[in-house]
Amino acid sequence: MAPEYDFAERRRRLLQERGELPPDPPDFDTSADVPDPGPERSEEDQQVDEAIDKIDILAAYSKWCGKMKPSPGVRRTEGIMISCPKPDHPDKRPSAWINTDKQTWFCGGCQEGGDKYDIAAFHFRYPVPGYKDGHSFHELRREMAESFGWRFKTVPGGTIIYQEDDSEPSSSANPAEPDKEDNSGPLDEGSSVAVLYADEGEDEDQEVFNYPSIKWRETIPEETFLYEYMEACSNDDSPEEYHFWHGLLALGHAAGRNITLTDKRPVYGNLLVCLLGGTGTGKSSSRYWLDEVIEAVMPFRDSGMDTSGVKIVSLPASGEFLIREFQYEARDPSNPKISLGSKPINGIVDFDEFAGLLARANRQGSTLKTTIMAFADTRRLVSTGSVTHGAYVAHSPFCSLTASTQPRAVRTILARADTGSGFLNRWVFAGGPPKQREVLGGVHSSRVIDLETAKERLKKVYGWAGKEKVITMTDDGLDTLNHFYQDVLYPTQARDDTDLLKRLDLLFKKLILLFCINEKRKTADAKLVGRVERLFKYVINCYAILNDQIGITMGHEINREIKRHVMRHEKQTKRGATVRDLRRYMARKNYPPEAIKKTLETMVALEEIELEKMDHSKTGPKTARYRVVRD
Repeated sequence: MAPEYDFAERRRRLLQERGELPPDPPDFDTSADVPDPGPERSEEDQQVDEAIDKIDILAAYSKWCGKMKPSPGVRRTEGIMISCPKPDHPDKRPSAWINTDKQTWFCGGCQEGGDKYDIAAFHFRYPVPGYKDGHSFHELRREMAESFGWRFKTVPGGTIIYQEDDSEPSSSANPAEPDKEDNSGPLDEGSSVAVLYADEGEDEDQEVFNYPSIKWRETIPEETFLYEYMEACSNDDSPEEYHFWHGLLALGHAAGRNITLTDKRPVYGNLLVCLLGGTGTGKSSSRYWLDEVIEAVMPFRDSGMDTSGVKIVSLPASGEFLIREFQYEARDPSNPKISLGSKPINGIVDFDEFAGLLARANRQGSTLKTTIMAFADTRRLVSTGSVTHGAYVAHSPFCSLTASTQPRAVRTILARADTGSGFLNRWVFAGGPPKQREVLGGVHSSRVIDLETAKERLKKVYGWAGKEKVITMTDDGLDTLNHFYQDVLYPTQARDDTDLLKRLDLLFKKLILLFCINEKRKTADAKLVGRVERLFKYVINCYAILNDQIGITMGHEINREIKRHVMRHEKQTKRGATVRDLRRYMARKNYPPEAIKKTLETMVALEEIELEKMDHSKTGPKTARYRVVRD
């Protein structure tokens, strides 16, 4: 009897010999390397496990590695070609692949492999494989979950874990998709009307928030770096205000500690900037142009004896790690064992998501907030320490920070008490009117972003700032500034009961300094101060957007949503909204049904909404409908 042949296996081997499929990786089981959590598992650990289990290795690679994107049309479960996830392996000719059945990856060049935990550890800068020892693995798992939109909030009795509305879509069916039976009713019965209008105004960030704008062409002199940077980046489809603050960051780091504005304490040009905007407005992509001019004009260099340029630091998980990024000990080139002392580092820290920053900073025992505040205040020595790791000290660091957030995201991560802590009021919150987004750029676009002139201008600023200079005020400049503070700024601070505006006076001194750096001038006159004053309303309006969202609980949010949808439904249909209507309108929010029911009962009791009077003369079932109570 002839032997049976496995033709599928023969074909796979043939394709491997031709190089059309990768060779078989060594047989290894990464699950054996995952630490045993032990018999006692907290509820938080179990919730984190459930969140991480939903992360597919392809999604993990796309989010945390980014060297190349696997083809979206790929249907294979093994042999999915990728570039090696290891940071020290550029792998420009991809030599690694992913097996989604086993949830593993393997690099033929390195002859090493791993799982999604290793990919995450590379991204979040944990030692591989050492991250699986001790508390590091617990921290990594939390960061993995946070990166995919899961949030941790400490409440009495423990920690709750929830997923924000704009997080990664789950594999479950679209909750907003109506049931088939609900589409069969006539239009005037209300249920189908809810389907028609369910997606209207879905992007609430653009509908509700009136982002202010900056008339930068009237504020910035021509033939300066900031003007040329804005001129080039205005062709981008991100709000121009994002680029305005990024340009100021570039100017601040071109000057570093060398250029200060004279005051009781010297004023430095470092900023903490958080971009405000909805999903898809270009918050993250706008940062690309800032990095480009910095890398072209002020690249970070380490000679062994000193540093120069601007260091880009991303996602520090703790205050200790952040300080270590700004530590530098020079060494004698003839004898590396001989220390030449500590040298300063000039750097920008990118936290990407403000919610992620606060999640790390709010952990018990975290020193991240106090460390950031020390960097913001440009202290000569920034230090922290612990019994376990010892002391960390950064000498004369110059540090700015960037982040981004949706205004609604701060509702669940900030409380009113946070506004008085001194952390929030060190940040500039910057939004801007969204632009029409391009579907496809590159050769398909007429928009060209040419930063060459801006780079040349920044080089001249960088050279001008090579020696220490102190900016002073002219007599008319000081007089104008005094009137602005006494008549406008100080009264505004006095009326503010949130403490968000407590450092507004320092911010405007920084802006005066940065405007002087932009024009390479050593004095600030009345005209320059007047241009800075034009930013006042913009800054106040951005703080107002943030302030309106702080401390809003789920109950507040459901209350606001019910009112909005009831009023819109009544306007469109001339009748009240049913519970089914409201459930459909808010389906994408994933509010717990009990929370909606409780909020409805409370709103009726407080006479914010009322039940529509029923016509008992008509036969058939009666449906309860809600209307907003009119004053």
